[in-house]
Order: sequence, then C-alpha cells, then structure tokens
Amino acid sequence: MSRLATPSVGRAEWLAARALLARRRLQPFLPLAMGIAVAVLFAASWWRRAAPAELAPPAVPGAIAEASDTVSLLQAQAATQAALLRLDSLARAVNSGGTPSEDRQLSAADRQERDSLLTDLKALDAALDRAAKSPLDASYRALAKTAALRSLGAVSVLVDTLNLLDEVRRTLDPVAAPQREFAQLSERTTAIGASLQAIGQARRAALTRRLTGLGQAAGTPADADSARRRTERDSVRAAAAQVDSLLLAARQWHLDQTAAASAASDRRGPSVVALIPVLGALLLAGALVYTFTLALEAHRPTIAHAREAERVTGLPVLATIRTTQIPREGRARLQSAGGTDPFRMVYLSLTVGEPRVRTVCVTGENPQLVAATAGQLAASAAADERSTLVVDITSGGFTAAQHFGWKDEPGFSEAIAGVRLWREVATPIGASEGRDIDLVAAGASRTDTAEAIAVETNRREFLNFLGEHDFTVLVAATSAAAQLASQLAGAPHTVLVIEAARTRIDRLQARSIDHSTANVNLAGLLVFRQ
Repeated sequence: MSRLATPSVGRAEWLAARALLARRRLQPFLPLAMGIAVAVLFAASWWRRAAPAELAPPAVPGAIAEASDTVSLLQAQAATQAALLRLDSLARAVNSGGTPSEDRQLSAADRQERDSLLTDLKALDAALDRAAKSPLDASYRALAKTAALRSLGAVSVLVDTLNLLDEVRRTLDPVAAPQREFAQLSERTTAIGASLQAIGQARRAALTRRLTGLGQAAGTPADADSARRRTERDSVRAAAAQVDSLLLAARQWHLDQTAAASAASDRRGPSVVALIPVLGALLLAGALVYTFTLALEAHRPTIAHAREAERVTGLPVLATIRTTQIPREGRARLQSAGGTDPFRMVYLSLTVGEPRVRTVCVTGENPQLVAATAGQLAASAAADERSTLVVDITSGGFTAAQHFGWKDEPGFSEAIAGVRLWREVATPIGASEGRDIDLVAAGASRTDTAEAIAVETNRREFLNFLGEHDFTVLVAATSAAAQLASQLAGAPHTVLVIEAARTRIDRLQARSIDHSTANVNLAGLLVFRQ
C-alpha cells in the first residue's frame, strides 16, 4: 500500500491538475465577469460626445501674413522694438539741434501751437508705449485719457464699453464661474485696446503731419528732418503695436484651442487610450481571483480527473459520468438510459466473464450519488431479465428508498436483527415497469446492527436470501457500512464513487487504505463530474 500513500506524481502534472480545477471552479462565473467588462466599456463609450468645432485662428493683415504664427510674431516684435529705439535716438538728436532755429522763425501763435502739439504727442507716445508693453485695462484707460484722444467720440464709446466689461467681470464668481467666460472678457478687452491703439496711432500721425506743416511753413530744413524722423518713428511704432496686438491674439487663440480640446475630451469621455487602465484593472482582478482559487486548490487539493484518481488510489476508473446523466425522478429511475449508458458499461465490466459476479457493493462520500449509482446498476441488470435485489445498509441520510420514492421502514436493520423476515422487508418496485427489482430499505437506525451482522446465522440467512436473486446491489453510503457489507456478503466487488473537484485527495487516499486494511474488495472507481 506504499504506492497508495505516496503516489508518484510529477510536480508539473500535479500543478496542471490544480490549474484545471481552478478554471472549472471559475467557469460558471465567466459569463458574469464578461458582462461586467462589457457594461464598463459600454458605459465609458456612452459618455463620449462630439468634439466641438475648432476655433478659427485670429485674422492677420496681409502686410504681415507670413508672421501669423507665434514664433514669427516674436521675431517681428523684436525687430520693431529695435527699429523704434534707433529712430527715437535719431529724433532726439534732430530735435536737440533744430529747436532754436525753429523758435526764431515761428510766430508766437505757431510756437504755442507747436508746444501744445509736442506736449500732446509726448503724452500720446508715452501712453501708446505703455499700452504696447503692458496690454492691460489700466493702460488702455490711460491712453483714452490723453489730451489727444479724450475729446474723440469713438474713444468715449470704447471707454464706455470697457466700463461695461468691468461691471460684468465684477458680477462673476472667480471660483464658480467657468474659465471660458473670463477668457472671453479678456479677449473683448484686448480688442478694445487694439482699437484704442489704432485710434491713437492715427491721431499721432495727424499731429505729426501738423508739426511737419508748421516746420515747412517756417522753411527750416532741421524741422523738416525732425518731422520726417518722427513720422518714421510713428510708422515703426504703429507696426510694433500691430505686431503686439497680433501676438496677443495668437496667444489667446492657442489658449482657447487648449481649453476647447480639454473640454471636448471631458465631454467625449475616456478614449481608447484612457480605457486601457480600466481593461488592465479588470484583467488584474481576474488574475488575482484565479490565483487565489489556484492557491486554495493547492492548499486543499481535490481530484481533478479520472487519470489523477487512478494515480492516487492505484485502482481503475470504470467510468466517468456527468451528474446530468442521472435520472432525477419518476419512473425513469427504473429504466436504463438510452444511447451509450455509462452505468450499463460499468455493469457489463463487472459481470463479464466467468464466473459471473452476483453481488456488487456501491460506496462513497455522497449518499445521493451512491444511491443513484446502485439504482442504475440494478436497472441495467433488470434490463437483462435478471432478478435484481437492492439492499440499503446505511440508515439515516439519503437512502436508496428515497431515490426510488419508497419509504425507509421496515428494512435491513429489522431483518438482520431478526425482528422481521427478509421476505417481509423486500418490496417489489419494478413490477409496473416490467422490471424484476426488489428493494430492501435501510430500516430504522439501530445500535446493534454491527453485532447482528457478526452472528454467523444471520449472515447465512442473508446469503440464502441473496441466492434467490440473480444480481444484488448493496448500498453502503459510508466507509463503516462498506466494511459491514464486506463482512456480511463475503467481500463482494465494491465500487467507490467519487466526485471530481469535490473529493479531496487525502480523504480518498485514507479511505482506500482503510478499505484495503478491512479486506474490502475494491473493484474500481466511478468518477462523477459536473
């Protein structure tokens, strides 16, 4: 029996059997897991929304259309700032040398007008420089308040609009209001500032022309040169302001594009790339569940298949039967199954040859499967027109009488104790189906059953009663009942019923050793699987 206690099983094959059992245990839950995964993916795709139309890029004048991108605008801004500094220095040099002669040739009224124009130009230049370098609301208001612009009606309208935008901005909550509304207000303020700068540049050009006219009237070449320099400087300043405005518009456009893309991504929901972590989490969860099931199976291993059962016990597997092949109720339990009946194949394998086996014992851990196996073997024997007897030795639990739909008492326990005769407790159950099958139920639970079986007279009477039938099936649902059946019927051929994925390997080994020690004649195994 050393082979039974220490089966020579390869480690890899043992692990493969555990993996097979883990997969079988999780297989009923596979549709549920697939449904959850599909539901998650469907919910994610349902949140997708159509992306909004892309924002149109800012309008670019034809004069600097090639500088519409941010990098080109930055380069143009640097170039205009350098030219502006150069022309400012030239204008200061010309003004320093031409002012005395201009003062000598102009009349008092012209000088007063010139001084007023120069003051306005200086203030206007300072405001334009401030608006160009710091495009903010305060810079635009300072530009509008200059003497050269405050009297213009268009400037008053733009200032009123700025005031209205400020009131709207003060009504917004910086925390709760969307960022898009603040961006739109800033965009409108920038557009008004650009309009004010354009008006200021036009006004500056008009004042410059007026100064040039005064110089030409005085006939001073120095004044004409100074006016020309200032005109060049004003043109460069206008170009610089235009470049700054375009640069600001380009930056705002890029910010709007980024915000729109982010909002579209939020409305569309998770993309395919975003779903990868979800799928990864589902796969990881499945792997963890499978690993846990595999570890549990490895900790308490059960029989995986017929080949492993043979290797553990050293006994042949007579058949592998699915539980769905067992008749559940009614008259079908008295009929052998159609087609390839695995129970009939077991019956034939036990009774073939000479001398023919007349008594078979069925035992196992599951009383329902034991009773069903005994009933189907009896039906197969009755189908061969052999008078068949079914004797249930185990009292309590599920019995053969319950399988056939008969009462449990009186039965075996009363007959073996001498309370009743064997013919009195034998009930014909197959007459209505044309089957010669008698049933001896388990009877009431008694404490003296083992002692009664040990009496030689009782065993002799039982064997005489068995001799009146061609085939007998003893139903022993426990290991102790199997040993009593072996003692009572003279070590009949015993079939051990086990369940794949439920019968533990250590218990099967222990039961095989116990039966061998008690001289129970184990003929083979019957493996049931779901």
